[in-house]
Amino acid sequence: MLRWVALAGALVSGTGAAQDQHAAPPSASQPTLTVQQAFDQASALDEPGTPAARLAAWESLEPRMRGNKRNLAVVRLRKARALAALGRRDEAVELLGESLANLPAGDPSLLTDRVLGLLMLGKIAEAALASPAAIEHYRAAGAIAATPSEKLTALLGLIKTETFVDPAAAARSVADTERLVASISIAPDALAELRRLDAERLLNAGDSKTAQAKASEAVKLLGGLTMKTGLDDVRARSDVAIAALLNDQVNVARQYLAMTGAGRLPKGPFAVEEITIPDCGGEAELNPADMAVIEFSIADDGRVLESEPVYSAGGGRVALEFARMARTWFWDPNKIKEMPVFYRYRMRVEMRCSTGFERPSIFTYLNASLASWLSGKGIEPPAFATGVDAAVLDKLREQLRKMEPQGAATPLPLVPVLLQIASSPVAPRDERFATATRADDILARAGAPASARLAATLQAARNRGAEMDRRKTIARVDALLADPAFASDPEAKVALQLFAASVINDKGGTARARLQAAVNETGLAADNPLRAAAWAQFASLEQASGNTAAAREAFVKSGLDATQCALVDQTPRLLTYSTAFPQEALMWGFEGINIVQGDIDAEGKFHNDRIVFAYPAFVFDQSSRQTFAKARFAKSYRPDGGLGCGGSTQRIRYMIPH
Repeated sequence: MLRWVALAGALVSGTGAAQDQHAAPPSASQPTLTVQQAFDQASALDEPGTPAARLAAWESLEPRMRGNKRNLAVVRLRKARALAALGRRDEAVELLGESLANLPAGDPSLLTDRVLGLLMLGKIAEAALASPAAIEHYRAAGAIAATPSEKLTALLGLIKTETFVDPAAAARSVADTERLVASISIAPDALAELRRLDAERLLNAGDSKTAQAKASEAVKLLGGLTMKTGLDDVRARSDVAIAALLNDQVNVARQYLAMTGAGRLPKGPFAVEEITIPDCGGEAELNPADMAVIEFSIADDGRVLESEPVYSAGGGRVALEFARMARTWFWDPNKIKEMPVFYRYRMRVEMRCSTGFERPSIFTYLNASLASWLSGKGIEPPAFATGVDAAVLDKLREQLRKMEPQGAATPLPLVPVLLQIASSPVAPRDERFATATRADDILARAGAPASARLAATLQAARNRGAEMDRRKTIARVDALLADPAFASDPEAKVALQLFAASVINDKGGTARARLQAAVNETGLAADNPLRAAAWAQFASLEQASGNTAAAREAFVKSGLDATQCALVDQTPRLLTYSTAFPQEALMWGFEGINIVQGDIDAEGKFHNDRIVFAYPAFVFDQSSRQTFAKARFAKSYRPDGGLGCGGSTQRIRYMIPH
């Protein structure tokens, strides 16, 4: 699903790879090709060839570059593109980094290769939802781009990624792009993409009126609101619909949404097999009021190919977290075959977090532990304006510069500022890693307890190297578990296992083993918040596996509120309900599904309803709320007459007979 820019330009001009002095002799069974001929042959496969064929061609050329560092780097850049297309993105990232480092900086003939290598790194990071890394690569590419198309690609990538982590920078990137397109000839679909991305930026900035105008312009540039619909049309029309809903133009929203094809499934219902709603709380600190619209595509085998944020009422951090969770979803492959391919791409859903297993954040506890230890040393964290934008980051950098010790006895006062930079979502990955590592080193030298130091250590671990490589992050966590500095501290060991489980983020034995080790730690007090977090996550895994009794037992051990519906033997039975199919949805032919969460009181009434999942977004929300406002469940005995079942989750399917 990655949209790659074409690798353009010859390998070299006049010298280098065209010369065969470093080539290995061909085997007798192969035709004799010069290196340049082999390169041209491999290049010819780059666009029409399959990724596997392209990879094989570039790999066969690699040995012939032995001894020529420059040309080997260029060949490996091309190989990395094939690796990425095959889904081997971690390998592609490593190869790109190595190849870019080996390209001679002063060789103008390789400028295009360098730019396209950086753009590829940006695309991979963007696809991995590693926004700071993507921004870093796009900015580097844009700074040296030699052609308008390269510059435009970098700027569009910046707008898309900055929207959710640095809105002010995204606005500047839009202005830069507008100046660029005013000076060049640009295709209508490229201009439509700029207008669409600007519309989504404005939506997330709270300017829905201007966003609707921009998205409407994108629709017109793509051919207008016609019966002919492509995947680019789907996005632009959906953006108009979201903006129109926010502007209370319901009829306009329904019309544009209908012309995306959303909710029109001619061969059956929205056949989801498994949807995991993210828990409120946790490392992302999701709140029940947070809402996001995300976009994703479904592969033939039922996996979610890619997902990305579109709009969020809770900020970019919220949108990115929901988009990450979507990558754990799964559809029945047999039912997916009944869904036309077009309807499986760029699907958009509305999401909120689940209150069923709301749990504390590991980093909140570790940061509090560090703050307590620093306070004992007479060091309090400096006060800054809240937020995640570049202005806050600049204040932190300036504060750090002013605080740099000038012959001071201890650099401990720097630690709070270093860690705020390390946790900033708009700071480049290298800066976050460097500041976290420095803070960790300062704390280690000062003799900080392992649990206090771990706030810095884990920030360094998760910001080191390629952000999308979970395996390496887990390997670093395991190395810390073997480090005597942490292995002797029960709190540190439990925190590391919890962190590992959150990175693994599966429902199988791997995450379960980590949590089991955490809850079995004998050196930790029964009421320690980290143990409570471990039991809460363990309960969530058990419930997802269908083991309600084990889930209830685990959650009780957490010491948290045990009134969740997931923990009772049987959810109160639904006795009466009435669902009205919205006339607008019927008129436009919408079908879909809503997942509603709320609390059932002891009298069987439903309260505090929240739409935690909706496809299509917003279409059936009002109908679902009305359904459960009138619904009645079986009464539940409680001595105090209080809550009978909190966090109850109910599904409603909206289907038109075919």
